Amino acid sequence: MWLPVGCLLSIIAAGCGNKHHDIVARAGSVSISPKDLQYQIDIERAYGYDSIQRCVAFVQLVNTTFENIASDSLKTGVSEDDLKEFNRHVEINTKNRDILEKVKKVFGQDTAAYDTFFLAPKLINNKNRGHYYADSSLHAGTRDIVQRAYNLTLINKNFSEIASLTGAIYEMQWLDPLPASENAGAETDGLPRISGSFLLPVAQNLKPGEIAPSIIDGGSAWFIIRLIEQLKDGLLKVELLTVRKKSYDDFLLDIIRKNPVEIYDEEIKKELLQRYGNLNWVETIRENQLPSRQ
Repeated sequence: MWLPVGCLLSIIAAGCGNKHHDIVARAGSVSISPKDLQYQIDIERAYGYDSIQRCVAFVQLVNTTFENIASDSLKTGVSEDDLKEFNRHVEINTKNRDILEKVKKVFGQDTAAYDTFFLAPKLINNKNRGHYYADSSLHAGTRDIVQRAYNLTLINKNFSEIASLTGAIYEMQWLDPLPASENAGAETDGLPRISGSFLLPVAQNLKPGEIAPSIIDGGSAWFIIRLIEQLKDGLLKVELLTVRKKSYDDFLLDIIRKNPVEIYDEEIKKELLQRYGNLNWVETIRENQLPSRQ
């Protein structure tokens, strides 16, 4: 069983007696309470940042909140088992026991808050990104483009022409079985030599002129590969058609735009607009906000 982290934040806020009007800010439907912000400040102080400013801690908290909202959207929320396992990992592998104990002291007996504000954020970003790129249903548009490109290879269209027709990226390179430490910056015939590529085993199973029998999902992009030439030293000259998936950062920006930030703490709002006006979610701050409390 997993609990959406956005819901968990709301539950904790409610448990703190957080009224509708007694909040620092809201991102979409997720409220950020003074206690949430104080937790973030105290965590930073536990790490030795004694002079951490409220606005800086607020920025960190909002960034985490958007990862939580993305987690709810992707249904990648951390489970109780995830948290228990990660907690064991932290206990065993922490490099600074003193800091960990200081962080624990921030939360006291409030283990739900410890999980939400300290443990879960360390898991969620990687889970979000991994799931986002692995779920092909989220990339149907780019999958259609690369499928069209692949279909054109079956009627002997050359890769460069296919790139022009579909918008795929065309490139030619050498795949090198040697480690990068032995060929850093090396080129052959004016083409880069790439070491450590996950495409190397695919190319090694092809004959010159042959195209890999299926589209390759490389995580952040789709690939079509053709082997052109193989040299005696194991170098493989290949042609590639690449169709990049919509990036996770762009997906997160969509989440941000759908969940505009409202700030009810005028001091934080003023400093935020002065110091962090280039942050993408700052642009979503609504001007028509509740009157500041005197």
